[in-house]
Amino acid sequence: MRLQQKLLFTVASLLIFFTISCTKQTVPLGPGLTTLTIVNAVSGSSSLIANVNGQLPNYINQPSIGYASYLLYDFSGGNTTISFRDKTDTTTAIITTGSMSLPNYSIHSLFLSGTLSAPDTLLVTDILPVHGLSVHDVSDSTAGIRFVNLSPGSAPISINLQGSPNGSEVSDLTYKRITDFINYSTTSDVSSYIFEFRDAGTGNLLSTYTIDGVNNGTNGNTSKNNVRFRNLTIVFYGLPGTESTFLVNNY
Repeated sequence: MRLQQKLLFTVASLLIFFTISCTKQTVPLGPGLTTLTIVNAVSGSSSLIANVNGQLPNYINQPSIGYASYLLYDFSGGNTTISFRDKTDTTTAIITTGSMSLPNYSIHSLFLSGTLSAPDTLLVTDILPVHGLSVHDVSDSTAGIRFVNLSPGSAPISINLQGSPNGSEVSDLTYKRITDFINYSTTSDVSSYIFEFRDAGTGNLLSTYTIDGVNNGTNGNTSKNNVRFRNLTIVFYGLPGTESTFLVNNY
């Protein structure tokens, strides 16, 4: 009975936390609890407008997904097709997905990559780790971080924390590959994480990403902390020679 109660509490906590965290960033398209994070890493694009199942036939004044940015969509689940048009030219769809099975009560991410002339997609089902069931449990003060390579034409990359050996976090991440969420400590003695993205073969540094403010909001006050108890994705993107990184909050 104790195990069953703990499981029910875990599921309920995740649903409540996810709902509260995502409200301000979600584009509602009708009833349902299917949530899709759409990430725009299409090189050469400006802002993309998504038409989910033909619900937004008028592309004017619709929410757009900026380059190196993302947006959450909430809609009724089932077989889903999405077309995307660049905000600078809404007459032609540059990407149209095939039919995707996105059941109700599920969470997914759709990563858009490639270029405007040769766009690409990566759809994943998000299994979000649960953190911080008790704010008094210091050992559970963590965040989940995963990495995805959306740089078309890139060689495999490795990832390490600054000052650690090359590839100590991820040794070989090829294009359109994504890692699982990795737990990182967010206790008060950790102020930041600096991740270095390198060419896995040569070790050359390509880009970095710094997650700071990890120790903000101590004593269980998470209102000032955008890292603790969260799940995050660091996106490596851009054509070879122009690589960079940005962060997606998965919650």
